Amino acid sequence: MPGTDVRRGRMFAGDGCSPGTNDCWRVWVLPETSRRLRRPRLNQPGVAKEEGVEGMPARQSLIDDRPYARFVTFSCDKRRKLLSLDRPKRIVIGELSRQLERHEGTCVGFVVMPNHVHVLLWFEHAERLPKFMHEWKRLSSHSIRSWYKQGDVRYHDIAPAGERFWMPKYHVFNVYEDAKLLEKLAYMHANPVRANLVDHPLDWPWSSARWYELGKEVGVPISSIGGK
Repeated sequence: MPGTDVRRGRMFAGDGCSPGTNDCWRVWVLPETSRRLRRPRLNQPGVAKEEGVEGMPARQSLIDDRPYARFVTFSCDKRRKLLSLDRPKRIVIGELSRQLERHEGTCVGFVVMPNHVHVLLWFEHAERLPKFMHEWKRLSSHSIRSWYKQGDVRYHDIAPAGERFWMPKYHVFNVYEDAKLLEKLAYMHANPVRANLVDHPLDWPWSSARWYELGKEVGVPISSIGGK
């Protein structure tokens, strides 16, 4: 359960243990990240729209332009492990950083897994998310394909020519409360442990866990909700 460590003065999102071991951890969240998100006002003018599928009509969403976070998930086509190697993961993270700057977005946390990505995002202008996601996916897939073609012929063994890199859909979960924000951060950071890729969240360099726990750079600027 979320709580506060009085000695260290930091909020934590939850505890976990590696399967079959006594190695446990606590997912920490710095105090400024725990700022309460504003609840949406319903049925107000200027309602933003949600797009869960690129290039398709948007679904009406009961939110206005107040700050809130989005928990976004997208996957490699057919759940292929196209991000298993380190270089593709670096490309995804690097493109995330570039698109955040271009679209004036904020990243609250992320994890890149071998076949999917989770990210917590915030935009002052909510309508920027679809364009942001389209560019992030398009440019990262192009760069990864090019890298594979130049130096790793195994790409065509797992992704035949002409097939998509990413699934066309991405899933969005809107976050309005502290508790849900902490829950999503803990879920992301523990993902590599649940997948038996590492024994501890800090052992996985392709997430924001080390920024929260150790204050280390993770390739993407991490900020609190609405923080500039």
